[in-house]
Amino acid sequence: MDLNFEPIYNLFPNSAGAKLREMDFGIIEEIRIRAGKEMEVVASNQCFYIKEIFGQEDILLMLQNGAKQSLYAHAEQLKQGFLTIQGGHRIGVCGRVHHSNGVIESIDSYSSLNIRVARQILGVSKDFVRLAFNDAHKPCSLLIVSAPGVGKTTLLRDLARVISDGGHKVGIVDERGEIAACVQGVPTLEVGMRTDVMDNCPKAVGMRMLIRSMSPELIVTDEIAGDDDQSAVVSAISSGVSVLASAHGSTIEELSSRQYLHGIVQNGLFDRIVFMARGQGVAIPMRAYDSKLRRI
Repeated sequence: MDLNFEPIYNLFPNSAGAKLREMDFGIIEEIRIRAGKEMEVVASNQCFYIKEIFGQEDILLMLQNGAKQSLYAHAEQLKQGFLTIQGGHRIGVCGRVHHSNGVIESIDSYSSLNIRVARQILGVSKDFVRLAFNDAHKPCSLLIVSAPGVGKTTLLRDLARVISDGGHKVGIVDERGEIAACVQGVPTLEVGMRTDVMDNCPKAVGMRMLIRSMSPELIVTDEIAGDDDQSAVVSAISSGVSVLASAHGSTIEELSSRQYLHGIVQNGLFDRIVFMARGQGVAIPMRAYDSKLRRI
């Protein structure tokens, strides 16, 4: 039994959890719950359905179970459309959104859940390790780029582990709790012997805190997604700290078209930009560029 899957089984208020436990789907990637519809399981690039109809009351109960009966304590995450549970699994949520002047205040009347399964795959980064170091064998600044759901977080986690166990000081800003899957601040997934984690902390704030307090050689964080993140990356690299991060995208031109990534990409702040794909249990570097956007 995969013990990291137990937090997912424990979400379910009805027999669907038992059915999920009993059936062999292969490697489960996502579980989707929609009010009034059957449960959808995405595994090994196929969709399966469990004949169990969920109501909105079931969906609310699943969120309450994931939040340990305290949705209020997770209000900030839920306003961003997700809830991260033990094990680093992320539950995406849909429902009625309350907002004011474009600012999300809350979400209620939940109608859909997407449980994205976190999975530790030791060694998944083996083809990326050579790209993560400079000629002096020091960690360099590396941006990992792919479409959603390809495995960027899994790759970041394994690279952090390899670099840390190689003797380098690593700091992780785990804004959504998916990289290290901390419980009460302590990582439950392998992120390396010399790694320190700022859990449930906004990227920009956490990066600055790590630089001030932990003197990392490398800061690892997930998706760069706004001007604050951009500013923090610029600040870290300007301070002599390398950054390992990810972004959604498929081409250099697409990255450059986003205001918050344009300066980072065009000014060569990252030593390497690597576009990734997913193979059989490993991450595959498709295209790699240096800081001057030349193919390497």
